[in-house]
Amino acid sequence: MYKNNHSTIVSLLITHHASRITALPLILILTAALLSACGGDAVIYAPTPLPPDISAQAWTHPSGAFSVAVPRHWAVFTQNDAALSSASFSPPNVGAPVLTVSAIRLATPPDPASLDSLAAQIQAAHRPDLRRYTQTAAELTPDGAWRFSGARLNPDGSQTALNTFISANGSLLIVADSIVPSDPALLVEIQRAVNTITVNPESPLPVTELSTLGFVYSAALEVQNVAAWTNSTGVLFVTGEVANHTGQTLETVPVHVSLTNPAGNAVIEAGDYTMGYHLPAGGFAPFSLRFGQGQPSDATGYRVTVGDGAMFPPARPIMGAPDLSWTDSSSFAADGSLLISGVLTNNGGQIARDSLGIVTAFDSAGDVIGAWFAPLGIPELAGGASSEYTVRVPELGGGARNYIVEIQAYGD
Repeated sequence: MYKNNHSTIVSLLITHHASRITALPLILILTAALLSACGGDAVIYAPTPLPPDISAQAWTHPSGAFSVAVPRHWAVFTQNDAALSSASFSPPNVGAPVLTVSAIRLATPPDPASLDSLAAQIQAAHRPDLRRYTQTAAELTPDGAWRFSGARLNPDGSQTALNTFISANGSLLIVADSIVPSDPALLVEIQRAVNTITVNPESPLPVTELSTLGFVYSAALEVQNVAAWTNSTGVLFVTGEVANHTGQTLETVPVHVSLTNPAGNAVIEAGDYTMGYHLPAGGFAPFSLRFGQGQPSDATGYRVTVGDGAMFPPARPIMGAPDLSWTDSSSFAADGSLLISGVLTNNGGQIARDSLGIVTAFDSAGDVIGAWFAPLGIPELAGGASSEYTVRVPELGGGARNYIVEIQAYGD
């Protein structure tokens, strides 16, 4: 059921050496007008809005698998797949979730000994952040759950401290990942929420494998496989991918990169969009942000944000696989650029217009060290017709070991 959306990665056989308008508060505007129009001893009272209700409320996952009490002004992102239930909670003005709770059903209710083994397997092999996570401590709590301490490496090079709680109720396995923030008030809220997690072992989740937990995600759009690198002329690039977990095809998505100083403040910023005509549902799109002046001397990290709060479907029909199919092969030009060539075929019944090629190159660790998109020079391709194409990736941040090719076109 669950599969890697990058199953089409092709191994390289060649090694490369090488503005918002701010309005005045309404009360101030009204007060000024009223005071200028009134005389004598008239007094005008402006209504005072009630403060927002930030008390905790019980939240139940749509699957019924678990409930948790969180402050009602926190945002929640849910994942409700056939065999996986998860929810991620984010306070206002916090760029990432502070608590993610996930549930799956096992074939057999685990006893204490088997829970020990399952918890160890999750930490070692089935965390979705496995490549960026380091465990530092483990303890068995008095109620029989496991608590793991660790840290997650962020795209900007900083680390986020985490507590992971793994427990079982009947055959339901629950995993809760909570950050350990420096803000003591937020820490208290997170701890309180974790302590209110309740499990419904009678929920209708079907049995699945432990590896399903590796497919938990915590946001509609997720930045992945980010790398920062400098080319031979000192130009700094920040490259990566955006994964689309919304379930719908989207227009290209804004990507914003800030180079930050040791205090976490932005030194310089750049913005662009994901590559291609669209970001397919369940798919990925690369990005590449370029800082032509290189890395400022006071910049020690970077921060990547995606989206601008509004997501829309493409304005025009887009063609892709399987209506389009293509072959590809790789080589390197004399200047070190990566060349991807092949034959594009239109298997559909409509004309493919303005075909566009997108290439994402990865290093041996799976990080994006090059991305490019370009028109293929094929204005129209009729149904059943084929045409040769080439895409040139001019910049690579190291030795590319794998790549992905995607071709998109406008349909009729």
